[in-house]
Amino acid sequence: MARDDTPTSLRALLAIAPFIFACSSPSDSTFQCVECAADTDCSGSAVCKLGYCVSGDQDPRRCPARSSPDASTPGSDAQVPAPDAAQAAAPDATVSVADSGIPDACSPSCSNKACGDDGCGGFCGKCSALQACLNGACVGMATPDAGPSAGLDAGGVVDYEWANWPVPPESPTDYNMSGGPTVVDNVTGLVWQVSTAQTFKWIDAMNYCSTLSLGSLQGGWRLPTAIELLSLVDSGRSGPAIDPTAFPVMPAIPLFWTSTPVPGSTASAWYVSFVAGSSGGKTAGSMLSARCVWTPLPATNVTTPGAPADQYTITPNIVVDKKTKLHWQRNASTLTYSWADAATYCQALQIGGFVSGWRVPTKKELETLVDRRAQLTSPTIDTTAFPSTPSAYFWTSTPYSGAVGDAGPETFAWVVGFAAGDSDYGNTSTAYNVRCVH
Repeated sequence: MARDDTPTSLRALLAIAPFIFACSSPSDSTFQCVECAADTDCSGSAVCKLGYCVSGDQDPRRCPARSSPDASTPGSDAQVPAPDAAQAAAPDATVSVADSGIPDACSPSCSNKACGDDGCGGFCGKCSALQACLNGACVGMATPDAGPSAGLDAGGVVDYEWANWPVPPESPTDYNMSGGPTVVDNVTGLVWQVSTAQTFKWIDAMNYCSTLSLGSLQGGWRLPTAIELLSLVDSGRSGPAIDPTAFPVMPAIPLFWTSTPVPGSTASAWYVSFVAGSSGGKTAGSMLSARCVWTPLPATNVTTPGAPADQYTITPNIVVDKKTKLHWQRNASTLTYSWADAATYCQALQIGGFVSGWRVPTKKELETLVDRRAQLTSPTIDTTAFPSTPSAYFWTSTPYSGAVGDAGPETFAWVVGFAAGDSDYGNTSTAYNVRCVH
């Protein structure tokens, strides 16, 4: 028997030529149900979808179930079966959609979905270039525009060492939880890994996150910066200081690495403790936990101190953070106060056209001012925006909820240090500096 050298795809097309069925379609009433194995089996602009050649919004699910030819194996010498007598006599015969037993049309479903598949081969919507579709929702950076308003630098990457989002509350609860491996913080737009049980050295934690794939997010994972990981702290609880509904499992070591290095050292990096919410530096060889974060754009490689050029609007008495929308007292008082007296001082402040509304910032608000790249020079703050800042601890309005040994009736509140950039707690009767916020 002579070998048939006809290309396999062409032989397959010849085999089904007598069985072309005319089906109705929303866009083309003469839609032909032509079987295919690849786009190259289709003519014109048609593509192979679900085993049939389709164009535009034609629905291949309206075609009858595919047949299984006997000789479709590449390189096979088997003969292509000939059509039976009835088919040979009427090669143009058609089968209607109604006769095929297939529903007349697929019904798209986009209920509560802003993006993703509609179930019929179409889409419920598309996300911006700075977002991705996760469980029918667009997640990622809330600002869809490129340029300064999105926190982008000239290279199209983001300086994630600075807050690019409104500051979350001290006890964050606005999470999108699908029950899957990720959770979305609806305030910051950050996507977080839910479960983590391993411990790593710092460089190994970086590598682990960079190769992570969870759900539909196959890339873009990284170890979070210090300010990103601090956004998860729930200062209203301790042991663990994180929402247990969104993050139900706390590993045996509740100290988590961040990607933020300690300036001037290749052997130390920042961590956040979820025992109560403190932060500080650890040697890179320490074995700590890691929780990865997903963002749609890579991080910048900036290493010099100072906020991004578009972070602040600076006036003589007030600094406006354009990302967090907070208004800050530019020149902090040169005096120190107890916790209660700091609150009284801020409430009486009248500057920059605001005659009321000033207050002591929360822990998370004050942490957004920390410039951890300035740790070697101190103070750890943008000194152009906030000149004459002492390298000292500043009060926050957030009470400390952790255990403090035999403290007795004494109370404690959180302070943020601008000598090193750490977050700690202090006795409310102790005198510290204060910078008010509006």
